[in-house]
Formats: sequence, C-alpha cells, structure tokens
Amino acid sequence: LNRCNASNTFFCFNFCADGTMISLTAFHRDASAQRVEATYRGLQAALTRDAGPLFRTEGSASATVLASAPLRQATSELRFRDYYALVRATNVGDAYVLTEEYRSLARVTQ
Repeated sequence: LNRCNASNTFFCFNFCADGTMISLTAFHRDASAQRVEATYRGLQAALTRDAGPLFRTEGSASATVLASAPLRQATSELRFRDYYALVRATNVGDAYVLTEEYRSLARVTQ
C-alpha cells in the first residue's frame, strides 16, 4: 500500500464468516492535490505492471482538475474473475482522499 500521509491513513478489513480476509481498503486523506495525483499515478502504474491492463479508468487525477471543485474524482479499476482492485482520488471539499481497495472475488465456502 502506498501512503500520501501516513498519519491520515485508515484501513478497513473485511472477513468471511470463517475468518478469511476477503478485502482490504485503505483511505488516505491529504491536503495536497499534487501528492494525491502522484500517488494515484504510481498506483495505476504498479497495478498495470504487476497485474495487467486496467479494466476501466474514469475522470482525471490531475491536481488541477481535482482542485477545481469538490467531488471531482478519478477512478481506475482492475478486474479478473477472482480479483478486483480499485484506486480512486476524490476532492472532498476540505482535502483529498485517495482510496485503495483490493478484494478477492474467489468463492469462499462458509
């Protein structure tokens, strides 16, 4: 996981009934649109390098675009039959939030 600002990073773990972790989501809050853009682009590159082409990309993570108005957002997704990854940069008005989500889509027997 990459971090824009470690002191403003929060994690959410999701587990199946049998205790198997099925997803990890990290939320990074940062006051700098430039740092969020750089981290977003680094995550896009890492996903492409490590797992293949992105399934979907919407919006612009440019610091200029993100800073232009609240709720400006950029999203990149990677999908396979059994794996999903998402990177999202969002202007939340008083800061920027970078979201990373990594999820197993494999069927888990309960």
